[in-house]
Amino acid sequence: MRDSVLATTLIATLGAIAVASHVSAGESDERAVATTRLNEVMEGYFEEQLAMYPLFATFIGDHRYDDRYPVTISPAFREAEEAVHRRYLEAMMALDPALLDEEGQVSRALFIWDRSMDIEGFSFPSHLMPMNQFYSAANNFVQLGSGTSYQPYATVRDYDNWLARIDGFVDWVDQAIVNMQEGMDEGVTLPQILVEKMIPQVAAQVVHTPEASVFFRPVENMPGDFGDADRDRLMAAYAAAISGKLVPAYERLAWFLRSEYLPAARETVGYGALPGGAAWYAYLVRLNTSTDLSPAEINAIGLAEVARIHGEIRAVMESVGF
Repeated sequence: MRDSVLATTLIATLGAIAVASHVSAGESDERAVATTRLNEVMEGYFEEQLAMYPLFATFIGDHRYDDRYPVTISPAFREAEEAVHRRYLEAMMALDPALLDEEGQVSRALFIWDRSMDIEGFSFPSHLMPMNQFYSAANNFVQLGSGTSYQPYATVRDYDNWLARIDGFVDWVDQAIVNMQEGMDEGVTLPQILVEKMIPQVAAQVVHTPEASVFFRPVENMPGDFGDADRDRLMAAYAAAISGKLVPAYERLAWFLRSEYLPAARETVGYGALPGGAAWYAYLVRLNTSTDLSPAEINAIGLAEVARIHGEIRAVMESVGF
């Protein structure tokens, strides 16, 4: 969800920057100031998001934060995250839309909607289900560490950046276990059928030697122009990090999922079975459709569309004598 929101914000930001180019010299100073302020708010928000979500920055090719891995599911991070959304929402709300042209008004409205939805999302305990079989920091970290994803491994600094990211990820794993334990106490757990799929994904990273780990592949593919001293140092550092940090973290997570979480996971599958699940699901529907339609209304649209398509299919079948 976070990446999609950030991508939407990026598009909106670029749109806002384009607004500035449409401001003519003859327009009032007040209108020019409003347009400048629109750009400042959106650019400021986007820059803060890159710093708060360094993996997203890496993903879009901004490598200023390649050595960071925040624990985004921790209470402290969530508190800071919500504060940022509220601060920028207030700044944008203070901007008079009447002083903006049509494009600026659209950018302002989109930004306000995004931040409002982000803030509303904090009322639902998504942090108590921090991973699943599709979207998992544990799986994503394997992709990044394999050297075949968007984490760069071209320079010595790139290799050191990855080493620096490992501690943050280990902290994330431990926080995820704490959050899922809290979820067990509050009845907010994943379905058992999904947990069963997660366990082998995590357990696959528990290996007996560093060389057997996916995380060792960047060392095997180290650029030829690295000096011997750097090569030896990085090889030792990666081996130590894999054996001393990553494998134990994945082992802790796999044991917890198998021994504690799976027995406590729910047999139901829908959000409706969770505490407050109906409201949570309705929120997710609005978030993903950008409408105010209820789940029932969305379902009715889907059923009507299927019926319409089936009707057209039957008409074609009759017309060709099928």
